[in-house]
Amino acid sequence: MITTPHHAHVGAPAAPMPRPGLRPSDSARCARLARFRLAAFTRLAAWHWPRLALGAVLALAALLNFWQLDRLGYANTYYAAAVKSMLQSWHNFVFVSFDPGGFVSIDKPPLGFWIETASARLFGFSGLSLLLPEVLAGVLSVAVLYRLVARIWGRGAGLLAALFLAVTPVSVVTARNNTIDSLLVLTVLLAAWAVARAVETGQLRWLLLCAVLVGLGFNIKMLEAYLVVPAFGLVYLVGARASWRKRLGHLDPGRIAAMPPQELEAVFREKPAIHRFPGAMAERVQRLCRDIAERFGGDGSRVWTEATSGCDMAERIGSLPGFGDMKVRSLTATLVKQFDVKPQGWQEVMPNHPTLGDADSAEALAEYQAGKRAHKQALRAQQAGND
Repeated sequence: MITTPHHAHVGAPAAPMPRPGLRPSDSARCARLARFRLAAFTRLAAWHWPRLALGAVLALAALLNFWQLDRLGYANTYYAAAVKSMLQSWHNFVFVSFDPGGFVSIDKPPLGFWIETASARLFGFSGLSLLLPEVLAGVLSVAVLYRLVARIWGRGAGLLAALFLAVTPVSVVTARNNTIDSLLVLTVLLAAWAVARAVETGQLRWLLLCAVLVGLGFNIKMLEAYLVVPAFGLVYLVGARASWRKRLGHLDPGRIAAMPPQELEAVFREKPAIHRFPGAMAERVQRLCRDIAERFGGDGSRVWTEATSGCDMAERIGSLPGFGDMKVRSLTATLVKQFDVKPQGWQEVMPNHPTLGDADSAEALAEYQAGKRAHKQALRAQQAGND
């Protein structure tokens, strides 16, 4: 029997038919697309989850502060009566008058009650309008505390701090009362944010803003706002990136001599460090300041202004702690050439080689430093040859 190509397939196993669906290349493409979507979702979640979590905490704070607020009535009726009186005339408003006749002022500064009066003027006099500024201040305090903590310790710590403030019973109670404590808390937290910015940047404007906010806090509830001032001052003095002259407004040798050695060393170690060996240099500077304070009344210029001659000036400089012959010559040349300090016989003590006193520009300073390095290398080479 003659077989044909058609008969050749008879009895043989059937070839697998191509299944409808995706080709291998399509499957790989779909897998890559799925991985891309998963990575994009992960990045989106990592970017959004702190905001969603913060939104949830703020929503919880708003819920706790606003819950059945209308049942509280006018809360503190003494302050509610004062706000109603303040609505009746500008005189009563300015002087925070308790009675409509403007005869007696209440026992608190005006700022907090001015805000409550503005709310009552805008929404009408009611218990809700009186409590609204306090409730909003409580929610905003949660947001500000989150920002304060998160920028230093991370978002997780910031969320925990905000959550604890939102659910702390005393925080909720003060936010649901018209005794203006909630406004004070918000003002103090804003002042803490300002002093933190002052520490980070060393800019005076942030420190001034902190002072303004503390002043506003005083006008909300008097000396309670000042409880944070010692802490703010200590944080700025210890942590600010500005120099001690900028922080303290002085370079008084007597005060530097009286500083704790650890604080002065910390200043010398701030970046950029004052010296390659900041600890040793801080000790030398403090010893020098102590000597100037004891012998010259804290006025370093007396070392040369009271010198009777060039030799006397060199001797007085050489008597200072840490001043050897090379430093004496360098400082003498600087005083003569840069500050025109020329007592009688100053020529006798002038060095006959280049010193720092010859550097009157950046180029001259670079040239002097290059020459100094070359001189040291020559001395080391000579010493090595002798050995």
